[in-house]
Parts: sequence; C-alpha cells; structure tokens
Amino acid sequence: MMSKIYTNNLFTRLKLVVVAVFMVCAAGVNGQEFAGVKTVVIDAGHGGKDPGNMGTGRYKTREKDIALEVALKVGQYIKEAFPDIKVIFTRKDDSFVTLAGRAEIANKNKADLFISIHCNAANSKSAAGTETFVMGFKYEEYNRELTLKENSVIFMEDDYKETYSDFDPNNPESEMFAGLYQSAFQDQSITFANYVEQQFANRVGRRSRGVKQGVLYVLNRSTMPSVLIELGFLSNSKEEDFLNSELGQVYMASAIYRAFKEWKKHREGVDLTVKSSAKVEMQGPAENVNEKEYSDNPYGIVFKIQLLSSTRKIKEGSSELQGLDEIEELHVDGRYKYVHGAFPNYDEAKKALKKVKKKGFESAFVIALKGSEPLKVQDAIKELEKN
Repeated sequence: MMSKIYTNNLFTRLKLVVVAVFMVCAAGVNGQEFAGVKTVVIDAGHGGKDPGNMGTGRYKTREKDIALEVALKVGQYIKEAFPDIKVIFTRKDDSFVTLAGRAEIANKNKADLFISIHCNAANSKSAAGTETFVMGFKYEEYNRELTLKENSVIFMEDDYKETYSDFDPNNPESEMFAGLYQSAFQDQSITFANYVEQQFANRVGRRSRGVKQGVLYVLNRSTMPSVLIELGFLSNSKEEDFLNSELGQVYMASAIYRAFKEWKKHREGVDLTVKSSAKVEMQGPAENVNEKEYSDNPYGIVFKIQLLSSTRKIKEGSSELQGLDEIEELHVDGRYKYVHGAFPNYDEAKKALKKVKKKGFESAFVIALKGSEPLKVQDAIKELEKN
C-alpha cells in the first residue's frame, strides 16, 4: 500500500488551493479557451528501473516495452497526418522518467493534449479489456487499486517525500486539490477518452471496460486535457499475446490516432463553450468481471461490409460511394475493394448490413479480415467460437 506522504502544513495546503484556482481561471470556464491543437505529449508509462507489470512471465517484454512501442507508433501516425502538430515524447527509449517529470514536460511545452499509455494487470487471469482514465476523485475500489499501482513509482524516486508532499490519493483533502487542479479540463479529457474507447471497441474489436476516474498524479499535475490509457491486461494470456504482436500494437496505436483525429475535429470544429455530454462509467473490481459476457476479440479478426469492388480506383466523393461515412479502400489481389465499418462479431455486422442496404448498396455483403488478410466469414466465426 502507498504510505502517507501528504503534508499537514497549513501554508502548503493554502498555497496549493491558490495555485489550483489560478490555473482553473487561466484555462477559462471549461479549459477550452482556444480551439487549435498545436502540441501533443505522448507518455510511454514506466521505463528504466520501473518495468511496470510483468505479465504472465511468458515474454521477455514488460509493460514498459509495450507502452513504448505503442506510444512511438501513435506519435508517428500523428506526425505523418498532421505535420504542423508538434509531437513530444516523455521518453523514446528504456529510460526512467519521474511522474513529476512527465507532467512537467507536458506543462513546459504548453501541450494541448497529454496521452499516457499503459498496460493493465489483475490477480484474475480472466480479467480483460481496455479502459481509459481521466482525473477524478469519485471512484470505486478497483479504481483505487489502479491508482495506487500507477502512483507507486513515486517510491522509486529520490526525495519523493519532498517532491510529492502535496499529493496523497488516500487523503480526502488531497482529493479536493486534485479536483480543482484538473476540473478545468475534464470535459475535453472525457471526450477524448470516449473516442479512444469507441475506437478500441468498434474498430479493433477489443472489449472496452469504459471511461473511468482515478486520482493519478501524472494526470493531476498536467495542465491540459489528459488521459491514461490501459491497452489491456498482460495478466490475461490472450491479451498478452495480442499486445506483444506487431499487428496488435499497430491496431491499438491506430485506434488511439483515430481517436485523436476525431477529438481534434471536435475541438476545432464545434462550439467549445458547450460542455461535453460524455458519461464517465464506473465499474467494480476486475476480478468480478465475467469475460464470457462480452464479445471480446483478441485475435485481430474484424468483420466489415463490402460495398463494391473494382479494377479501377474510385475517386473520393464519387457518386458511387455517396450515402455512407467512413468508407475504407482495400487493395486485394489487384482489385480495389470499398468497405464500411468494423465489427467485432458477425451478428453486429449483419445488423449494420441491413442499414447499409437501405442506403442504396443492395449488393453489399459481410467480409472478414484477420489483420490485413482476407478470411472466409464462416472460418472467422468458427475461430472466434473455438476460442
């Protein structure tokens, strides 16, 4: 358990209140005083002498290694798509960075978004799924356990009692300061977190445990919208296999990038004075989750709806493809195939197919992919049922 390091010094507590209130006022009513996204800080959790969680022990890689691989990929995708956006990493190699140092990097560079990437673990081997945390102090026991785990790196640092004298997630007074410090940015943090979990579930076929709250130091001290992403449970052998694979890391990084693209569009393209209606879902201990209740898909199998196939490339905006959003072009065996959606199981794809046909694509049908490779639909269904 995390020992108490919160100071009872009245002057220190008053100073923190003043600083927190100043930051809330400086950020504007909702932390949304400007629309442009210019700088993103991507934080690969743990590193160096702090390996993070060790997984099942079947791999040499640890949480710190997977977090770094995914973080670097996310940054690469953002740089390629938005060359005008400055992407900063808290670490690019296996180095140790303090929690205070991570937040300081984001603050000094005046980042517009802070993304911290981690992998989860639980005593139960069946615990599975992604989850994304925002700063908050109304949480249940499982969130408290994760908070203690992610904050425990504090004790690996020199002079931690002095550095973190104002922070104790077990102390109600400390929670009050935490709420003040990040409340200005919570709406945008929740919005981005929801985009992340939607991408994990709908495009990658992962089981999403939702958006949650926790008193996490690295989020609490970041003066911009901030999230901590748990990619999955390394204590679950299926998820550990997926997250250790190159394909799995590409899928997860791509999902985070797509979430960023949606969040950027939201922030720059809507009235930012309107509060987000996104809901923070709360959930109990990981050990109480029945994995069979969810359509988890840890094998990279995804179902899509093929709209049409052509030997020629169809221009974007063509009348042949009008009526649907998010149309993807695949190049398979010398043909261009245009597909819509991404579904973790066949039943969801069939439901979507009915809607697609009503849009005028009467010859559309469901296809299956494993990674980037086509797979017979029946074989995909059998493989998912078998596992």
